[in-house]
Amino acid sequence: GGLYISDDLQDPDAWQIPQSDPQETTIVPGGFILLWADKQPEQGLLHTGIKLDGDGESICLSFNDGTELIFIDSLTYSAQRADVSFGRTTDAGNAFTFFDYPTPGASNGNTAVSTNDISQTRDFRLYQNYPNPFNAGTVIRFFISKTGRVSIDLVDISGRHISSIIDRTLDPGAHQIPFKGEGLPSSLYLFRMTFDNHSQIRKCIIIK
Repeated sequence: GGLYISDDLQDPDAWQIPQSDPQETTIVPGGFILLWADKQPEQGLLHTGIKLDGDGESICLSFNDGTELIFIDSLTYSAQRADVSFGRTTDAGNAFTFFDYPTPGASNGNTAVSTNDISQTRDFRLYQNYPNPFNAGTVIRFFISKTGRVSIDLVDISGRHISSIIDRTLDPGAHQIPFKGEGLPSSLYLFRMTFDNHSQIRKCIIIK
């Protein structure tokens, strides 16, 4: 309860999960909560005020630390087919894929993965940089499931391009890129990663 969920990365606080019933919205360690992204909050606490588009869009989860919104997780997905499940191959794992059997409210660890639809997934992931906030430097970490061209840019909060961090073809797997914010004033910025014609964004804070 109190976290924000949105289908627009530029408007991450579109809808706040209610805090009125902690029993309903508290996740126990190792547990799960199923949220219905159906834009019908009148049906109950776990029905969100946003509705996801089957043709593909973004979804993000964030929280307010008292001064600003911080992204917890986000995903930009392509067009979906009816009655399929799309998620991480293991809980908190790197790659997203299609599953033969949906697992709402349960672990993905013991679920069979469909090999027929893996090629349809857009498996890349931009993780939160660490440390964040940072002064001297930080590390940008990301994962790609196939060989492809990766570009990562630093932009300010208004979307103005600040610098190009990487723009080259990489092999599949986990990667990390060091970044130094030398010469940049203290402010909130965005790392924007583009891969396979899709983008993900992470907020970062430079403190001098």
